[in-house]
Amino acid sequence: QTTGKVTLYKFDPEFLEKAGNSYQDFCAGQGWGCNKYMKERESRAVLSVGPPQMNGFSFNKMSLFLRDAFKTVFKHIHELEPGAHNFGLTYSGHGHRADGSLFEGQMFPHHAAALLKY
Repeated sequence: QTTGKVTLYKFDPEFLEKAGNSYQDFCAGQGWGCNKYMKERESRAVLSVGPPQMNGFSFNKMSLFLRDAFKTVFKHIHELEPGAHNFGLTYSGHGHRADGSLFEGQMFPHHAAALLKY
């Protein structure tokens, strides 16, 4: 289920263990993404950006929204951990055509490059 937001979460080890088996631990064998899991996950949200406010959809506007949203997330991480020089990013999706784009091609290669240099 998509919300149109980019969200930064802070998960503790206990939640990560349960989330790894959310099918049983949260959803009683009914699926992987039930309401209980969503509620538990969202209670650990540190920052959410969006959904994008667009006057008419365009792929360029979506790409720019994602670039700017992740810049906001990266800035927030640096504010939380000012001494950190490196951090990891995980997401669902892939580079689409292996052309430098991110999030299944939703962030264009030149926007992705600008973000990763940020």
